[in-house]
Amino acid sequence: MRRISQLGIIVLVIYLGATVHVARATLPTTVTLPDMIPVHLYAFEPGTSVADPSLPCSKSNPDTRDRRGCTAIPGVYTYFYPYDSFMPTLDLATDYLPDVVAQETNPAEIAPAAVGAQAVAARGWAYTKVIEHATIINDETNQVFMPYKMVIAGGVSNQPLDPDDPCSRRYVYALTSYQRIVCTGLYQPWYLAQPKATTRRSRSLSRILSMGSLR
Repeated sequence: MRRISQLGIIVLVIYLGATVHVARATLPTTVTLPDMIPVHLYAFEPGTSVADPSLPCSKSNPDTRDRRGCTAIPGVYTYFYPYDSFMPTLDLATDYLPDVVAQETNPAEIAPAAVGAQAVAARGWAYTKVIEHATIINDETNQVFMPYKMVIAGGVSNQPLDPDDPCSRRYVYALTSYQRIVCTGLYQPWYLAQPKATTRRSRSLSRILSMGSLR
């Protein structure tokens, strides 16, 4: 866990020598940034990315386990809804963010720098919601999260060799070019800038800072 003593957080993206102010969130004097994030997952209404609250995701319910929202790859047994509950607590760095960034940006169509900016924004948004004890759902009113979206990042299907950590540096050679763009965005060494903060790094932050770019 990461503890910060300050009146605010300034999130910065630094890319190619440029400094872009992405967001500023006013936080309590002392906050703890989590490694895990609780998410409520629902099947989406047909043709949308809007959750249907009457259809919570369940691996045992044939009406939801292979429906969009509960999975990014409907109709394929291997990619049925993977969690034991519709309210799982997910690893922020290895489970939640890869699928969010692969969904919220299309690495086949936009610049890698934009994917990196989305990764920083998505992480900051998630931290803010957890700190505020807000209910986080998987649809477009929050951030669209669908399990296995990273598998089809950029529209190309490829199962990462480590499904529990799709951006594992050990297996980066087996990723598609689009998956590598997502992972590089997630593991940018600049991550967050917090001047004059007293911090104890979380596991995910330490990992991100130590890995740097995958390219």
